[in-house]
Amino acid sequence: LHKHGSDLRFVAGNMTVAYGASFLNSTSWYHLAGTYNSTGASLFINGTLANSTSSPNRGKVILGSEAYIGGDNRSTTLKGNLDEVAVYAYAKSAAQIYGDYINSTYTAMIYKDVVGYWHFDESSGGTAYDASPSVNNGTLY
Repeated sequence: LHKHGSDLRFVAGNMTVAYGASFLNSTSWYHLAGTYNSTGASLFINGTLANSTSSPNRGKVILGSEAYIGGDNRSTTLKGNLDEVAVYAYAKSAAQIYGDYINSTYTAMIYKDVVGYWHFDESSGGTAYDASPSVNNGTLY
């Protein structure tokens, strides 16, 4: 998930969902969620579907040695702050995403079934610690 030009983009595998990001401002927090499954990808903003694309059978997204949060390869990055990022092994439903948004207090949350969960509470250093059982610690750039 990152900003590219005037778009907010969610990229999963070889699929991209874009949404005009002119509404973003630097004084507000936003709840952003992206889903990807066998029928396509979707982008949710503050619990509401913003845009989706249909493209069945595009393959799996595999968290390997290089998965990016807030950018696509260190050259296109989000200019802002990230907090409480979770990755699941399944695509959440629209109702589940809305529930996450409504119940979110923007503090440390416990997510069931996560395969990656980063609080981004590190105050120094170059490591983003994964609080999930997977322990996929990342490098901060």
